[in-house]
Amino acid sequence: MYQEFFIVSLEKKNLFIVGNFMSDIFITHLNPTSDNTILINRELSEYSFVSYKTYKLKNTEIAWINRKYIDELGLIPSDIEKSLLENFSYVSEGYTTDEELDLTDSKIFLADRYGNPGDAGNGGSARCGLNGHFQVKGNGTNPLGAVNVDEGHSHGKLPLSEAVSEAIWSEICHKELPYGALRIIAIIRTSQTILTTNTFGDVVEQPCALMIREVAIRPAHYEPALNFWPKPEFVRLRDANSKVLELAVNKLENNEYQKTNSHKPIFDVVERFVKRFATQVAVSRVKGFPHGSLTSSNIALDGRFLDLGTMSAIGDFSNVILTAGLGATWDDHLGIADWLWNFFYYLNKYSVHPLTQDEQEQLVKHFLETLEEQENITTATECGIPPDTKEINKVGKIIKEHLRTGKHHVSRLSKCSFNRDLFLADVKNALEKVGHTNSRPNFKYRNIKYNRFSIFSDNRLQGLCGSRNDLEDMFEEYLS
Repeated sequence: MYQEFFIVSLEKKNLFIVGNFMSDIFITHLNPTSDNTILINRELSEYSFVSYKTYKLKNTEIAWINRKYIDELGLIPSDIEKSLLENFSYVSEGYTTDEELDLTDSKIFLADRYGNPGDAGNGGSARCGLNGHFQVKGNGTNPLGAVNVDEGHSHGKLPLSEAVSEAIWSEICHKELPYGALRIIAIIRTSQTILTTNTFGDVVEQPCALMIREVAIRPAHYEPALNFWPKPEFVRLRDANSKVLELAVNKLENNEYQKTNSHKPIFDVVERFVKRFATQVAVSRVKGFPHGSLTSSNIALDGRFLDLGTMSAIGDFSNVILTAGLGATWDDHLGIADWLWNFFYYLNKYSVHPLTQDEQEQLVKHFLETLEEQENITTATECGIPPDTKEINKVGKIIKEHLRTGKHHVSRLSKCSFNRDLFLADVKNALEKVGHTNSRPNFKYRNIKYNRFSIFSDNRLQGLCGSRNDLEDMFEEYLS
């Protein structure tokens, strides 16, 4: 029987609950279906998911729990820790030895299919599984793992340090950005370790983690994984691309029509998305912590960021590249505009109400204009100028251009200046130029403390990492 939906209003978004009681929220199921798991046959068809078997992993423990998130749900963190361990400590075959698994306790998880524009890539969430209301990241390889990707994208595991960094940035984004990020509910530490290359290029042994997070629809869910080469036993997955996309686009179109009765539902969905996306990019740029890897699979249709492994603070308005091949801080919109056209192409291929050429051009223009406007406004407000100031867009643009002077060349994060006194002196000069000498700038995150290198060099993330208390102290230091 189809279960009733409940909507729990949170501060910046809605969490859609399947089931009748809030106590059900952290339960996973033997077999996820549309009756007990979000997205299935609502936002996406069942063909957008690939099932895989997992087994109970022994000797897991909570490394960190998002108390703020749990509080917002009206629950008590200590009451749900056991439930989190019981319901999400499941990994796929090959994650570890049989001795470390309870082979009598198994559950099905679902990997969601989405596209990748690169020369090689997985077929979607290759190390993430959905069951119930949440997704677990790092629970081993699944059928969407490709044979033509590097080791770091094929082992299916998640180093604990990466999970901690992503959770820190997720909460910062939730607090500071207009549309936040997919929030992390908890991190589970396993007894397994992995040899991995860290941020500094060193091969280190790290504990593995299972990261429980929210789930979202991405533009990439409507794009094919053209260069996905699965293992031989899963080669059938390459043949189903067309059907997966057709059904996904139909769901998107029909859902929008049912909600708004719009005669151009795809245009309305994309217009809303590009406005949110542009605003999100602008604010993160100006506040000083850009995403660094904004492909169509790293942004949600509702504007939230996800997969924050490339995010880092930047000390000033320099044009810093965080991910090779994806553009730098102040010009990655060029790459985004390119993949928007790709996104439009596949929507049109399967849509009943396709976008016209004029509408596509209008949407890209809207993205770029919103980006520029929101950069200017956010620059002004971060400088302490009231948001209701007359001609705030113009004032912010003058300040932004002053702070960007001499910084248009592409540079690396390792070469980025974090001289905060020098940066704030430059801000002061810009404020004098626009006649706002009494304003008090913020720019909290333009601080070396939030530099990716600083986070990963923290003693609590070295080697086998610190204790739960150590990690909770680290979260407190970064999120206070």
